[in-house]
Amino acid sequence: NFMVASSTAYMWSAPLTTTLQSVVLRNAFSTCTLEFWYSLLNTIKLSVNLNRNNKTVQIWVPEVNSNQVWTKGEVFLGRLPRTFQLSFLAERNRNDAAHAAIDDILMKGCETITSGIPGMCNSAQFDCKNSRCIPMENICDYTDDCGNFQDERQETCVTAISRCSFDQSFCNWISDNSTGAEWQLRGPFTTLDKGPTRDHTTGSSNGNI
Repeated sequence: NFMVASSTAYMWSAPLTTTLQSVVLRNAFSTCTLEFWYSLLNTIKLSVNLNRNNKTVQIWVPEVNSNQVWTKGEVFLGRLPRTFQLSFLAERNRNDAAHAAIDDILMKGCETITSGIPGMCNSAQFDCKNSRCIPMENICDYTDDCGNFQDERQETCVTAISRCSFDQSFCNWISDNSTGAEWQLRGPFTTLDKGPTRDHTTGSSNGNI
């Protein structure tokens, strides 16, 4: 069996939408990915949305219509501290028969794993001070691999060169505006067809890019 959102040809001027929502989820690890299979018929639209702190942002839309063929969808979620919910939104814009089908939803790499004893990490690992050791190459990459932000703290990353989150400024990066084009700081976009809807640093709609 699988989940189907369908509509038939009724006269209706406004779009018809239906949502399939997850339970409340908590504390996803930095490798967290959502996988699922989907099939679309006709003009129906499908998207995956993330709800955090009473804000909902679109985080996935299909690149092409699957044309009634089962197609694998993958959404990288990354580190999501505290609570969040995921939802599938199906929307039909035209007055014709359409459906969206979803099957085999799976969340991978989402559990925060503790391993080792504090102070017992080897020379190629960073001690997170919470019974977790991570590879040294994973520190100061704007991803909370430790689960307590120990690997991203200012004192940890003081020697990082040209590091900039662009949340407040360009840091020591310089924008060359001589050609008439320019780099600008701005918040995330509202929909994926315009640009990224989440700031990479925060994993949410807060922050600048």
